[in-house]
Amino acid sequence: MARDFRKELRKIQYDKFAKYISNLPKGKKLENFKECYDVMGTMMIFRCEGSCRKGGGTQNCQIRQCNQDKKIEGCWQCTQHVDCRKLDVLNGLHGNSHRKNIKNIKKRGIKEFTKGEKNWYS
Repeated sequence: MARDFRKELRKIQYDKFAKYISNLPKGKKLENFKECYDVMGTMMIFRCEGSCRKGGGTQNCQIRQCNQDKKIEGCWQCTQHVDCRKLDVLNGLHGNSHRKNIKNIKKRGIKEFTKGEKNWYS
């Protein structure tokens, strides 16, 4: 979402609008537009752009390494995913939503999962 939003902002040159409108009383908060835009850029760094097996995630991700070692696309293909302690690293960020998503992918398949609703925080 951050990537797409930044793309749309660039397309309409919102930075120029924000610079102009921030001089007006109602637009005062837009003087921080660049910081907001930069934060969205940082958000993009944490996006997994593919399955673990295909290089998604960060270089030092234990989950990614485990998937690569087992030669599987993702945790949904692992028989041990239910009790996997490596997934605990995501608990602080996502509660148990990542485990729900893995269960959903295992049940419906990756193509159907990507079409449907996903759990990000629970």
